[in-house]
Amino acid sequence: MRKGEDPLRLPQLTFTSSTEESIAINERREPAIVISASGMANAGRILHHLRHNLWRPGASVVFVGFQAQGTSGRRIVDGAKKIRIFNEDIAVGARVFTINGFSAHAGQSQLLEWVASFQNKKMEVFLVHGENSAQETLASLIRERHGFNVTIPDYLEEVFCKPGRRLEEHRPSRPDVRLAARAAIGGFREKLGDALRDVDHLESLPADRQDEVLSLLADIESDLDALREQVKASGVRSEA
Repeated sequence: MRKGEDPLRLPQLTFTSSTEESIAINERREPAIVISASGMANAGRILHHLRHNLWRPGASVVFVGFQAQGTSGRRIVDGAKKIRIFNEDIAVGARVFTINGFSAHAGQSQLLEWVASFQNKKMEVFLVHGENSAQETLASLIRERHGFNVTIPDYLEEVFCKPGRRLEEHRPSRPDVRLAARAAIGGFREKLGDALRDVDHLESLPADRQDEVLSLLADIESDLDALREQVKASGVRSEA
């Protein structure tokens, strides 16, 4: 900033560094703007703020940046009537706005400009981020404009590369995807064993530990939703 100004030091802006201060925000009755992390509403204090305000017709929720498929943020932006937060269905009564111009990722034009700077036309390009429709469009543009070989890997596909050539490619069959999904779910359960045991006596835990457990469970819910979307995209029908 010019003249050494700090863009985060605004009049009436208050930082909350403790759990108690963050909880106190939801006890306030006067108008306020709450700026919270986790841009896709997957975990952290944002879940508590949404739980207390998402159902309110007088509130507004503003998403800054892209919301990926399988996230709570994407479901809200897509018009969900309710979302599940901490094992509770919360109605979406607030007005919802999005500001996509602040996304941290380069857009299509910037990526095409970057790819154009490479001189070795034998180089292979792998697109591993973004939604399938956007990947397909970008892949076509890279092929047409710059002549590179572009691959969009399948879910769980493995490619072993060496400078100058691709060594091996493995595309898993549908049963492989199903087994991987089951293994991932089993891993989630094992990893969160302690947290799940805490749920049985959650009310007796200190407030900060309660927040940790609830946030951890919300992370798992989001991870499972994302995994579910990946399995659907692979064409495997869930047996759950």
